[in-house]
Amino acid sequence: MRVFVNNVFDEGNPCGTGTGNHTNFYRMTGAYLYPRYWGANVQWVFGN
Repeated sequence: MRVFVNNVFDEGNPCGTGTGNHTNFYRMTGAYLYPRYWGANVQWVFGN
């Protein structure tokens, strides 16, 4: 069994930046991190 929490420490900083082209005057863009989520994963192996 494993438990995880994704995006624990960083909620508001962009995770990627980019620039446009000449049609939008080379505007800077940024993609924000997705919201925090958590979960558990259980795996059972049969055989051997």
